[in-house]
Amino acid sequence: MISKFLLSVIFMHALWVIGPAEALASESKALVFVVNSPGSFPYLYYDDVQQKYSGLVDYFFLEVEPKGFPPVVFVDSNQLRSEQFVIEGKADLYLANVGWLQRPKLTIASRPFVSHKTFLYSIEPFEADFSLSNTVRGRVCTHENFVYTGLEFYFANSNLVRVDSSSHKAMASMLKSKRCDFAVMNDYNAMEAFSTDEFCKTSIYQSPEPTSTVDLTFVMRPQMQALKETIDRLLVEFISSGQLDAKLASYPNIPDFPKKATCL
Repeated sequence: MISKFLLSVIFMHALWVIGPAEALASESKALVFVVNSPGSFPYLYYDDVQQKYSGLVDYFFLEVEPKGFPPVVFVDSNQLRSEQFVIEGKADLYLANVGWLQRPKLTIASRPFVSHKTFLYSIEPFEADFSLSNTVRGRVCTHENFVYTGLEFYFANSNLVRVDSSSHKAMASMLKSKRCDFAVMNDYNAMEAFSTDEFCKTSIYQSPEPTSTVDLTFVMRPQMQALKETIDRLLVEFISSGQLDAKLASYPNIPDFPKKATCL
C-alpha cells in the first residue's frame, strides 16, 4: 500500500515535471489544494479512518461541486512551502490567514471562511486578570515555522521566548514536563493534544482571552481573480444558509477548558 506521503510526493513531482496546466487536465480540471500536513481539526485534517482529508473545507467544496465548481484535490505540504507553491503555480489554493504570509502582495485571498482562535495553555491556573501585557517573561512551546499573530510582538521584545517543536503533541508533552511555561495552540488542536492518556493526571488551563482571533481564507494567485469571485459568491451562500455553523456543531469534542485531571 502506498503511503499518503509518497502519493503526495508523486503528485507534486508530476506538477513540477509536466507543469500545472497539464497536471490539472490529467486530474479532470481539478484544483490543487495544498494542506499544511496533517491539517488542523476541524477546518481541514487527515482522517485516518477514511484515509483522506476531511473537515469544513472539504465539506464546503463537496457542497458546491454540484453547482459546477471544479473538483478539488488535497495534497500534503507545509506552511512555508504552501505559499511558494501557490505563487509559482504548482498549486491553486490553500487555507491561511493573510497575516501569516511572507509575500502577501503576490497572492489574493477569498472572503473569510471561518474564524480561528489561538490561546495560551498552562498546567497552572491563569489569574482572572491575566493579559499578555502583564506577562514579564516566559517560555512558550510553539510549532516550528508557525506564525503566531498575537505573540510576535512579545517574541521580538524577548518578553516571551519561543521553544519550537515539531508537532502539537510534542508541544503538549513539553508543557507537561515544564520545559516551557505555556503552549500556544488553537482550541481544537489543544483539545486533541491534551486528551490522550498521558494527560489524565494533569489539569490543563486555557488563557482567559485568546492571543489572537483571525480569519482563515482561501489564498490563491492574482491570475485566479475569476475563481476568487466565484468562491466569494459561494461562501456568502454557504455561510448565510447556516451550513457552516451546522457542520461545525456536528463535530464531537467541542473544546471545553479547563480540562481537569480524570484519573488518580
